[in-house]
Amino acid sequence: MITGAYARYLSRLDRLPAPVLTDYHAAIAAKQVWVLGEPVIAVIVLITEENSLLVENVAVSPAPDESPSARASVLTCVIDRLVASLQFRDQPRDSARLSVIDKL
Repeated sequence: MITGAYARYLSRLDRLPAPVLTDYHAAIAAKQVWVLGEPVIAVIVLITEENSLLVENVAVSPAPDESPSARASVLTCVIDRLVASLQFRDQPRDSARLSVIDKL
């Protein structure tokens, strides 16, 4: 899915982008990988620290029509669900909105 999300840029690059080469096993084990849809249509990798949140990667599966508006719509949905699911400090995350991967 991630390779597909970056496919449109591969011809312009002299090497594969880091998100395509990344082994996500450790991030999955650390519950840093969130997905949207079944089958998966979007992935977001988040690294949380005590007072910060790093968005390591956001990948949206290419829409069948490849239109920017379709991709933007999926990305907006991912961000909306992410914001709704994340709560900081001692409050739990609402995992019903966005699913965290436990394994590949």
